[in-house]
Amino acid sequence: MGRLDDIIKRNQPRQGGGGGLAELLDTHDPLDTPEDRRRNNLAWVIVVGVVAAIAILVVVLR
Repeated sequence: MGRLDDIIKRNQPRQGGGGGLAELLDTHDPLDTPEDRRRNNLAWVIVVGVVAAIAILVVVLR
């Protein structure tokens, strides 16, 4: 019976599954204050901006 339980568990969809932008943006704790969420979102914007700037720099300098 244990083997059948393993198969069933493996074939069930995972909670939150798919990944992508929606999961990335939904990583905050629901108990976070609005200021914490704003700070986290600002941090993500900065990270994405820096990565984009580096990518543009690499393309331009080639």
